[in-house]
Amino acid sequence: MGNAKANHKCRTDMPHASPGQGLIEYVVLLSLASVAAIVGLTILGIDVRNTFKKIIFGSEPQIAEETLEITVVDNTQSGLGNLRIYAFAPDGSYLNKYQETNENGIATFKLEQGEYQFLVRYQQQGYWSEPISWPQQKQSTIQIDQLAFLVNVVDLMGRGVSDVPIYAYSSDSTYIGMEKQTNENGEAAFLLAPGEFSFRADYNGRENWSDIVKSADGSVTITVNTCPTGQFLAEYFNDRNFGGEPVLVQCEGNIDYTWQTGSPAPEVNQNLFTIRWSGLFDFSEGTYTFTTIADDGVRIYVDNKRIINSWRDQPATTYTDRTNLSAGLHEVKMEYYENYGHATAKLSWDAAITSCPQGQFLAEYFNNRDLDGEPVLTRCENQINYELDTNSPAAGVDPNNYSARWVGEFEFDAGVYNFVATIDDGGRVYVDGDRIINSWRNQSTSTYTGAKTLTAGIYEVKMEYYEAGGHSTAKLSWTR
Repeated sequence: MGNAKANHKCRTDMPHASPGQGLIEYVVLLSLASVAAIVGLTILGIDVRNTFKKIIFGSEPQIAEETLEITVVDNTQSGLGNLRIYAFAPDGSYLNKYQETNENGIATFKLEQGEYQFLVRYQQQGYWSEPISWPQQKQSTIQIDQLAFLVNVVDLMGRGVSDVPIYAYSSDSTYIGMEKQTNENGEAAFLLAPGEFSFRADYNGRENWSDIVKSADGSVTITVNTCPTGQFLAEYFNDRNFGGEPVLVQCEGNIDYTWQTGSPAPEVNQNLFTIRWSGLFDFSEGTYTFTTIADDGVRIYVDNKRIINSWRDQPATTYTDRTNLSAGLHEVKMEYYENYGHATAKLSWDAAITSCPQGQFLAEYFNNRDLDGEPVLTRCENQINYELDTNSPAAGVDPNNYSARWVGEFEFDAGVYNFVATIDDGGRVYVDGDRIINSWRNQSTSTYTGAKTLTAGIYEVKMEYYEAGGHSTAKLSWTR
């Protein structure tokens, strides 16, 4: 046998493919298969997107959740915590998004791509970040400068008062959430943003306010009244306008002075001086009559409301006012000046008497001839039987040019009653509103009688009276 040689030849009768044709057919077949697979998976309710992610990547990809950090620091670069940061659009509209800084002063935001600016409010003032492009810029810092500020609380002698709570407010009287307490030297230290502030010191039940000051000023002093409740803080000045520093400051229990032509104290002038008394007093609920006697000028305030005002040169003159007060502490203040000559300064108050028991008169005395204004004295009296010559009927009532009204309810048996009034000067008598005696004129002591028929029962008896000058007499009685 001879060796055989194999010949490999290409068949010329097979189809000939052009270059790239096989790749195109593969892609087409793969696309058709993919479409068929998607349709089938969709019909079966399978999440096509996640399925193909798993096919291509082998598992679901882990997407990093990026955040934008806004940091708030002070001028020492220390973070400021518990501050709220607000997100705004470039046009200034608020996006209803905010976060609070942690203890390191950092707040994080998750935001869509875009332009932002952020606002933080500190001590009622606003601080803005720079404009931020997110996510290109992932951090921004807002710096708030803080200034050391000292609040000093002193008494009127300039001594520091310790353990006084101090509250900080913005210039529009909004509390900024900062409270300190004075140390043994009467000092309270704050760290404040640039701006204007005021401070409130609470002491002995009073709110004592500073002026509005700039934090750059570094300090402010608040002077407090250290007198206990129930006493006046008395400040004496050697001029008529409360000018400068007082020459004498002391606590006083009451205001009841008749200095004649002398001086209130060695430090105080005999003439041309002023005094301010102010104190907290505990009142029960009710109506009170405040009475002052002054030579020369006087002003009375209750809870900073002026109730008496006679700021003028005058001899010793009595003024009264009725004021309704709620139960609790109220501030009473009296301002007084002495020009020349005699000096008198007195102030008192009593619960106003508005009614008296049956069988007594409610007596009201006025320092004018017309029963006008508030009475300077109100009290219950058993009878009207005054022959005063040229004297006053009571302290605080002028000896001349005064008037009085007595009103009371009395029980009568049935019968005809004769009412007898003896007066100098004018007088009127009423029984149950019927005027039975009327002699309202200047006169020497005169007696008048009026008759009234009464059935058994309780009747109101009223007598009105005025004294012009000279001797004074007022009497009333009745018989059946």
